[in-house]
Amino acid sequence: METFEMIAMGTALVLMFGDIGAKVAATQLIARMNHQVSHVSQARQEVLGQLKAAQKSKSRRRAQPATDLEQEGQNRKENVAAKKRIDRTQRQRRIAQAAQRHSQSRIKKPGQRVPVFL
Repeated sequence: METFEMIAMGTALVLMFGDIGAKVAATQLIARMNHQVSHVSQARQEVLGQLKAAQKSKSRRRAQPATDLEQEGQNRKENVAAKKRIDRTQRQRRIAQAAQRHSQSRIKKPGQRVPVFL
């Protein structure tokens, strides 16, 4: 009986040290991953800052056309975009009106008989 207890105690001791080792290894892995995440986050912030700066400089250049020809082209693009928005709005309005007429035609009017299908 005494041998069995010694083996069980030795096994329990080995398992406890194994558990401690696993916790230490997991903690080191988590710390390494946190370091990598912070590094990637910092790089992302730098790239976003560069992107914003590039967009600002591009919008400044676009805001001041170099020639009258560029101004005319920009005005033409804006007019085409506005016309497309107006056409889309009118098309949506016509669809909504048609749907409303269709739903009103399906409403039972007073004195109207409803067909019964058996």
